[in-house]
Amino acid sequence: MWLSERAAARPSGGVRAEVGIVTIGGKETAVLLDGEYRALGCVAPGGIGWRPRVGDEVLVLETGDGERWILGQAGGGFDSLRDGELCFRCGNCWLRIEGNSISAEGDWHINGDVYITGRLFLNGVEIVPEEDA
Repeated sequence: MWLSERAAARPSGGVRAEVGIVTIGGKETAVLLDGEYRALGCVAPGGIGWRPRVGDEVLVLETGDGERWILGQAGGGFDSLRDGELCFRCGNCWLRIEGNSISAEGDWHINGDVYITGRLFLNGVEIVPEEDA
């Protein structure tokens, strides 16, 4: 009876969003809202893939037909960003685009050629290429 009263009190046909906590991560993500909802899909900008972790606080959109989608992480812990900056973070690794520079933390694994136009510094020391003989 309690469940049917809760369902009857809920507005129908509209779109709503609320913040919940991820209870199961991975492909079959579950989020605790007014109950636990499983197998929620994630929405992200094109070219970006993301899966929330257990304990993440996420924004969930419920469509008019009852589908639920995770739109992103609430808050996200990016308080140090200035206006216009962009940061990608996963664990202790991050990539930050700020004004006219890019900063990063973490190991880099590059598969392919690397082309550098400009000067190269290693620990503050300029690396100058040897002249071809």
